[in-house]
Amino acid sequence: MQINYLTQANNSFRAKKFEKSIYLYSLALKNNTKLGHIINFNINLAEKKILERRNPIKTTAIVVHVFYEHLWDRINTYLKNLDIDFDLIVTTTEVLFDSISKKITNDYNSAIVFIVENEGMDVLPFIIATKKARLWEYSSVLKLHTKNDKTEEKAIHGKALLDSVIGSTEIASKAIRSIQHNDVGLIGAEIFFRSADLLMYNNREAFRNILKCLNLPEPESEFGFIAGTIFWIKGSLLKIFDEKFHTIYELLSSSKEAKTGGDGTYAHAMERFFGALPAIENLEIAVTYQQTEDTSNYSLRVIDNFSINENPIYRTGSGTHIIRYKNIQNQQYWTAAIKKSDLFNDEYYRNQLPINTIPSDQDSITHYLMHGDLFLANPSEKFNSIYYLTRYKDIARSREPALIHFINHGKREGRIGLPENEHWIELAFIENLLNTKWKENPSDLIELLKKPISKENLENVFSKNFNPYKIPKLIKSAKTKSSIDVVHEYLNGVYQRELENYDLLERTWLNQDIEKSKDIATTIKENYGVTRASLEILASCEILLKNWNNAEKLWINYWKLINSKQGIPERCKKTILRIDRPTDENNEDFQIINNSGFRKTIKSEERKSICIYTTLFGDIDDLLPIIPLKHDIDFICFTDRDRPSMGWNIRLVSPEFKSSNLSAKIYKILPHKYLKEYKYSLFVDANTLFLGRINLLINLCLNANDFVMWRHPFRRDIFKEYIAIVTSKRHEPVKLLAQIKKYDQLGLPNNTGLTEGSFIWRSHINKEVCNFMDDWWTEILNGSYRDQVSLGYLMWSTNLKPHVFSERLGSSRDNCFFVKVPHNFEAPQKQQITNTIKQNRNIVFLYSEKYAKSGSTVMRGEQLSKLIKNHYIERGKNVTYTSDSNQLKNCIIFITKGFLKDSSVQDLEKLKSHNNILLYDFVDDIPDKNKIDFADALIASSILGYKHYMLNIPQIPSFHLTHHVDPRVINKIKPTKLEFNSCEIGYFGELLNTQKTESIEKFVKFINVDTSIQDDSWIDLIPKFNCHYAVRQKRGIDGFKPFLKGFTAAASNSIIIIQANEGDAEYYLGSDYPYLVSNTPTEEEILSVIDNAKSDYNKSNWNYASEIMNEIKLRSSMDHIINEFDKIIKNF
Repeated sequence: MQINYLTQANNSFRAKKFEKSIYLYSLALKNNTKLGHIINFNINLAEKKILERRNPIKTTAIVVHVFYEHLWDRINTYLKNLDIDFDLIVTTTEVLFDSISKKITNDYNSAIVFIVENEGMDVLPFIIATKKARLWEYSSVLKLHTKNDKTEEKAIHGKALLDSVIGSTEIASKAIRSIQHNDVGLIGAEIFFRSADLLMYNNREAFRNILKCLNLPEPESEFGFIAGTIFWIKGSLLKIFDEKFHTIYELLSSSKEAKTGGDGTYAHAMERFFGALPAIENLEIAVTYQQTEDTSNYSLRVIDNFSINENPIYRTGSGTHIIRYKNIQNQQYWTAAIKKSDLFNDEYYRNQLPINTIPSDQDSITHYLMHGDLFLANPSEKFNSIYYLTRYKDIARSREPALIHFINHGKREGRIGLPENEHWIELAFIENLLNTKWKENPSDLIELLKKPISKENLENVFSKNFNPYKIPKLIKSAKTKSSIDVVHEYLNGVYQRELENYDLLERTWLNQDIEKSKDIATTIKENYGVTRASLEILASCEILLKNWNNAEKLWINYWKLINSKQGIPERCKKTILRIDRPTDENNEDFQIINNSGFRKTIKSEERKSICIYTTLFGDIDDLLPIIPLKHDIDFICFTDRDRPSMGWNIRLVSPEFKSSNLSAKIYKILPHKYLKEYKYSLFVDANTLFLGRINLLINLCLNANDFVMWRHPFRRDIFKEYIAIVTSKRHEPVKLLAQIKKYDQLGLPNNTGLTEGSFIWRSHINKEVCNFMDDWWTEILNGSYRDQVSLGYLMWSTNLKPHVFSERLGSSRDNCFFVKVPHNFEAPQKQQITNTIKQNRNIVFLYSEKYAKSGSTVMRGEQLSKLIKNHYIERGKNVTYTSDSNQLKNCIIFITKGFLKDSSVQDLEKLKSHNNILLYDFVDDIPDKNKIDFADALIASSILGYKHYMLNIPQIPSFHLTHHVDPRVINKIKPTKLEFNSCEIGYFGELLNTQKTESIEKFVKFINVDTSIQDDSWIDLIPKFNCHYAVRQKRGIDGFKPFLKGFTAAASNSIIIIQANEGDAEYYLGSDYPYLVSNTPTEEEILSVIDNAKSDYNKSNWNYASEIMNEIKLRSSMDHIINEFDKIIKNF
């Protein structure tokens, strides 16, 4: 292969395909170091041959990186319309080289096309082109690239960038003249020119590193950059890339990959660096702007470096201008509409703007349509854009100009364009500035607001969020003006600028620019006072910057305010911290458990050496039931009080500490001391609701390591964990801060990885693990009881880290084994179950005649009632099945799906008033919010339904009652003992619900089952199959489907082929079931799984699948269902 590259390179050179020969020589050079001097000579010779094509008269180069081939034609259309002389240099990938070079040389015979690796986004190819084509020798260079157009927004961004630099010969010529004859170093679109200081984001460190590597100083003045890296640049500025080529190449080629449009790589830092280059050389930056509504009519002007950070255009996100540019084709219509109205006054509009904001040759209406709202500039004294956008936030979100919306829609809709006092007061209530007690007496409030503000009357008039004396921008007015004037001043400009600062702060914080976030938060505090959002960010920045003294003062103040009676103002934004955001950053910190390649049945004696346990002290939680089979694994709960066991073995112990948290935690941390009779233990928090296959979970842990946890779903950094703990009021700040400060002084770096302490698998016989736990307990006693902080430190300091589960199994809080339900204090108060009569209640299954023949009524009403009746007949409980609700009193009523559909709120209220216990069984329907208030409990026929109730309707008790298999199926299977010699696959159900093709039909027998009619002929066919096909067409009406197809297959001693995410499949089958297809499978994938099932017949995979199906058979058996029903009834 090495010789082949060299041969190919020589052949390309002889054919005068010098660009391709350079690329092939570079590949040959990697593995032919002995021939390096010869190959390098050939590369240099090929480069000279290429440069000979250059026209020495031409002073302009256009450089295009082509990554998306289809977009070359669009760029070429622009280039062909330019009446200027230029050299064309193109970079592209090896894959596209032949087709692209052919297209380009047909139109530009002297063009140069270089092959580049797909690295460094569009920036590294440009630097390579700079080196190879000696771009610094040109007076002016235009950098272009085929910008991703996979979304409408990205396509608009690309078009706008091209329009702004080569939309016409006139604008291109102006740019060339400005660069060649003036002190202009960079030119790009004003609508995408951004302040580098404010929008450096998480590129700041990389940006500074680039400057350091190139021995360049940071610019002394403010500077900006072109978002999208399409711009004109002075060629001489590019000389640095020749001098320091290898340094820059190494940085960019080794930079981690990033999604297009993201941030945080050297390529993104280089985007800012291009803007810094002119500033470092004391050159100016010019921007192009649209003069009129004609999208081809652009001009340019030099910007004022001293106002970059203050200009709202340069502070905003690109999305605002992309939306405006999207509608630019409407500008002629918009302009006409504005001119037709009497709501725009040119002089009035210009006078509201800072001097030199609008160039003299730019039309005022065009400027207003693109930027007016950003400058808080009203189009005339007859229309208040500021009020309009603040009052009607749907318009602000759409980014449509306020006046345009009012003319086209708002006036007709009755929206207010010119507010009076009562409108400002209404807005003040909406923004939670005024005491809500005045809502009923607005006239009295208006009179009160006409008076000056007295400090004594602040709480009487204003809400806790608005104290003008604590808002520096309003203090002067508060002392001299009436309350209504101060409210008007705030809502007519101050509020919007405050909100703009919060928006900027949110973007810098979420993009991890901690340094700038601190600056902006400080500015907000200085101008608008202390609020929760700004104080949280300011205090958090001090933590992350390790300014411990400042951090302590800020967090003490935060804690004091957040716990005070008055509280802390939450004006504009309640919080922007968003510390709990899902992340995959933890992926690189831990070894992931392999979820395949092993299968093991846990032996009886091994089960006896394993326990699952929890701790529950105080009333923070209620013990939760165990839904799956326990497989003889002991489930233990250490607790300080008697409580319903819910299937757990209760171990009543005396608290060892005054703190319930510490009393529970000692058992959590030290199982090797308190559970010595076991070799392994799995600790889980008491709010863990087990749903999936326990034996698979245990198998994964046994085969993984002596120490297993889940990755933290949101964070990998201890210092951010501190922020999350304090802001959620789970620990006071001082003691915990002292702990993380100590860890910092001991050398703990950022981002060492975090796990979630709510799940811990450990070996009790591994001394290293046991010693780790002893050390952990010591850290907790000496520090804070927030154990994840000390755990993170110990994992780093001891280098002992647990294995973690693959993210495809879910997260630490919601996965295929369990879900974490809200703690009692996090959820609405749970409705108490009370039995108001002494005697046993009779059980009634209530159905609607309208739905008497429906599948849910027949199975969950008629059939289930008969099965339950047979069970309770000897217990003295009467079980009936009826549609007559009028005479029901003092009963436990199991209300079927059909009755819930057909009944009114009044019907249910009447049933409740007769002292009945009402159990709602919605089956797969979403619960009706208007009816659930009368429910004593919700009955879930599926695990997904049960999970939904527990998470989203926690105030109403919920129970899981497995959906039974049609007894007729079971009766048909029992006497039938067919022997199979191969895999026989059948589908039972409505044909419109499944994925069925001619190819699939060759292997699957499709039997239509119409549940709307009483037809059981299909049941006779079930014994003929030992594999059930259950791949469904996804519909939006499926709700919480019980796993009935899986239960039926299991009862029929069959395996099943089904989607991994189909209803409850993941909880019953698990992630290692061999015959799962993906969520949206192709025909090819389905056929592949069918082929696997057929070829696996009676082999290990088949037998393992059968073992799993047998477990499902037990979980859906009538004995299991009756046991579940018993547990439900015992609550009433």
